[in-house]
Amino acid sequence: MSDFPEVDTSLDAEDVLAWIALERYALLTAERPSAAGPERNAG
Repeated sequence: MSDFPEVDTSLDAEDVLAWIALERYALLTAERPSAAGPERNAG
């Protein structure tokens, strides 16, 4: 367990941006399902 003393501080800028992008995409798809893209319209 001592191999990962602080996991939060190991985040890179790219990881943070990726997480923010995922959350923003999730919010957009939750508010407007039509904004999800062809995945939603395929079914």
